[in-house]
Amino acid sequence: MTRKISVGLLALLIMGMVSLFGCASGGGSSDTSTQAPAQAGPYTAPPEGSAFSKVVMRSSEVEVRKVLGEPDNTSSYMTGKIFIPFYFGTDAFRVDWLYAGQGRIVFSRGAWGDQFKAIAIKYNENELK
Repeated sequence: MTRKISVGLLALLIMGMVSLFGCASGGGSSDTSTQAPAQAGPYTAPPEGSAFSKVVMRSSEVEVRKVLGEPDNTSSYMTGKIFIPFYFGTDAFRVDWLYAGQGRIVFSRGAWGDQFKAIAIKYNENELK
């Protein structure tokens, strides 16, 4: 009898901890600016008049494809947020579209079927060379 109570109590404690830490989703950013943030490393701001300068943050894949055309290469991956229990926020999956001699556009979406949106515009003339 005592064993069943301690197992039940342990299960209740674990469920409580999961619900406490698993529900904090962060919800993503509400920033609606159209400018890409400053990039570190080999990436710079796209030059005025280039195709990359016409891409707007939070654009869909269709909108970016209309401006830049088909990417030369793609890469997709999960972020660590996908492993948070009961995570319903954004940025669970990412896709990088690489354009030779121009750079990459990074898209993000949540785990529940959201549409991919551009979250980073990384200009690099040496991309894929």
